[in-house]
Amino acid sequence: PISVEMLLSDGLDGSVVGSDFVYYTQDGNWGAAVFYQFGTGYFLGLQDELNSLEVSGGLLTSNGEIEASADHSLDKGWNLVAPKLVRSVDVGSFIVSDGNQDFTWDEAQDHGLVAGEVYRTDEEGYHETDSYDPWEGYWIHTSRDLDLIVRPHSFDAGKNVKADDVFSWDMNLRANPVNGKGTGDIVKVGMHENAVDGFRYGEDNYDIPLGMDESYINLYMHRNWSGKEDVNGIVSESNDYYSDSREVISPDQAHVFNIQGTVTNITSDIRLSWNMDELDEAYKVTLLINGEAIDMRAETEIVVEADALHNMTVLIGDDPFAMADIPTAFGLGKAYPNPFNP
Repeated sequence: PISVEMLLSDGLDGSVVGSDFVYYTQDGNWGAAVFYQFGTGYFLGLQDELNSLEVSGGLLTSNGEIEASADHSLDKGWNLVAPKLVRSVDVGSFIVSDGNQDFTWDEAQDHGLVAGEVYRTDEEGYHETDSYDPWEGYWIHTSRDLDLIVRPHSFDAGKNVKADDVFSWDMNLRANPVNGKGTGDIVKVGMHENAVDGFRYGEDNYDIPLGMDESYINLYMHRNWSGKEDVNGIVSESNDYYSDSREVISPDQAHVFNIQGTVTNITSDIRLSWNMDELDEAYKVTLLINGEAIDMRAETEIVVEADALHNMTVLIGDDPFAMADIPTAFGLGKAYPNPFNP
């Protein structure tokens, strides 16, 4: 590893390190103590417009001698990584090793080794991605220390194709400031054929870490799952989630997803937008916000005040009692007051 200061100083047109930029690791460390590790992602915050920023060095090729250098050692929890190869790799072609056995990316998710979703970020916030591209940074969550094996491949061979007969439906809800000043955020709800309504690591994914922007939106779904153990023996470490997948229901039933959001240093209204996979027309998809019911099939976005993000509900299906506070038990108590007037 080399100092980030040494790495960047030659590309800053003689600027003094720290006067035009600051740089952070995913843990918030910064300044001269930060050393550049090949394959790790970093936040670079520019304070003024720079004429140029250049980083030079040798390219990592894919010959047999150094191919393993494209791999990553992942720690338990969130990892911010950067590709080492100078060509794109399909996420579905990743191999995950726990030290004893190699797993395909799908197998690793099914066994609760990885969350299964890879995220990149831009000015709009976080995005799920199927492609691992050079010059970008990516977030990956693991349930234990693992090795991520990355190999170049033909693009046809790298495609991660799901079985056509497995029902899978997802919807993304994104929040961004209308004036564009600040970073947005996203949550995902869904129904999947093999999903469960309770916690399952890799099916329900933790809230994505906040970036280093001083102005941002944080969307999440609060579930009382901390300490819960899933079918793979993975214990939940949080109550706040980015994604929540449920079992498949019929159109006359309903799933209720309660979504919360906070806004920091943003003064403008918020644009809520959404996109979803194809779903049978019999299913209603409704957003409840500000006392209004929005047909999410008829609309694709709305603009609301920031306070509206504190309490939103997405309703899938058409069960009239889904939002009702229905008693779960009945009891007969003693007469009160006693004695009482007949």
